[in-house]
Amino acid sequence: MKLKGLLAIFCIFALTSCASYKINNHLEPCSLDSNQKVLIALPKDGAYNSKIYVGSGNKTQEALHSAFSKYTDRITTVAVSKSLADIRKIAKQLGADILIYPTISHWEDRNTAWSGRKDHIEMEITVVSLKDNKTIDLSSLTANGSSMAWRNKTPDALLPKMFNKYVSKLYGNGN
Repeated sequence: MKLKGLLAIFCIFALTSCASYKINNHLEPCSLDSNQKVLIALPKDGAYNSKIYVGSGNKTQEALHSAFSKYTDRITTVAVSKSLADIRKIAKQLGADILIYPTISHWEDRNTAWSGRKDHIEMEITVVSLKDNKTIDLSSLTANGSSMAWRNKTPDALLPKMFNKYVSKLYGNGN
């Protein structure tokens, strides 16, 4: 009987401790074409309270690049963080069709293994069609790490799965 009780508790803990991802689209869904040249902007590094997580902007850009590379090889990145207006000009000069502009609003790295508090990321991604100079997608993305972490991971470990889901939707392959 004790074994069944322990097994039930473990199953409940395991099922409720997985990483979670949420994508909220604020505009009608768009569908990108793999022939379009995509420019991915470099976001400013994320922060939690007054702590800035240096390099989180680069990790975000790299993970987005990886997710987009599953659908197109026409990807360019910019190595400097700029305003949306400035990056639009640069993207047009570089001949991009689509601008991906991520903004990290929350980046929280917790030592989950001993604290039980999950890593947490929140960001907004603006997708601009440079042909029409029109925002074609605006989405909020949220990821929470697993509470069942035997070793401490950083929040950027959450990025690939979140971005793969998001980019899949942009290319009309997700629900």
